[in-house]
Amino acid sequence: MEKFEFITVDAIDDITLEQLKSLRECGFCYIKIPEKLESMLTNLSLVGEDYFSRSEAEKQQFPHSMGVSNEGYLNHKIRGTDNIQRYVYHGNKLVEPFLDKANLINYARDYFREKIGRVVIKKIFADAGILDHYADVIKDGSASLSFICYPLPSGGLKAHKDTVLVTVLFITKPGLEVYIEQFGWQEVKPKPGYLVLNVGNSLELMTAGRYRSALHRVRESHDSRLSIASFIGPNPAIPLINYITGQQLYANFATFAIEQHKIIYPGL
Repeated sequence: MEKFEFITVDAIDDITLEQLKSLRECGFCYIKIPEKLESMLTNLSLVGEDYFSRSEAEKQQFPHSMGVSNEGYLNHKIRGTDNIQRYVYHGNKLVEPFLDKANLINYARDYFREKIGRVVIKKIFADAGILDHYADVIKDGSASLSFICYPLPSGGLKAHKDTVLVTVLFITKPGLEVYIEQFGWQEVKPKPGYLVLNVGNSLELMTAGRYRSALHRVRESHDSRLSIASFIGPNPAIPLINYITGQQLYANFATFAIEQHKIIYPGL
């Protein structure tokens, strides 16, 4: 099988038109981060591994709520889907052992959102000729920091597209794969000093497909795997609009997200 080379962006503020073109075509890229942040994320990965090693009963004391907080612990296997465990944080209430790392977690969440996610989103809106809508789209937009564990035995995660604008991801082990036309499934290997960014489905819809959200999956593994992800979404209250044509696609992002999550996690 041929190998596809994902674009590497060393200075997100100075992302070039050529790099944006590559991102348009495949929906994924590597983003360089400071050594200090990489060290922090490595530290947080250990905290996450400690949390997921705890008993199921202990973790279930902090269940995820789809209400006001929209955060907490989920085990998708309980709902009859893939064996994936998550701890989702939106900035409301941390629990042990994450509580002791609150400053690091909030710093990482803000960095993913402000220094990477929103920088890329703004450049994409400018490139697509819809920059006038950028401020409304990101106002009050969500940005979680999620610890995602694929314990053993793990069935991985089926092929899907993320619902958000962009996802920013810290990975230290292989397993993530992206489907690229003419190349097939391509592995996104961990790259020291870099995060992974992928375009989400709502951004694809807003740009009329000019920026495509790549189909991706996590394959089955013989080793447990943990990643740290920030899912950066738009203002949940405004309509989801194709800004190229002006067509309203959904009443709001929240409606779209619920519909898409039922496809990815049918038992949720």
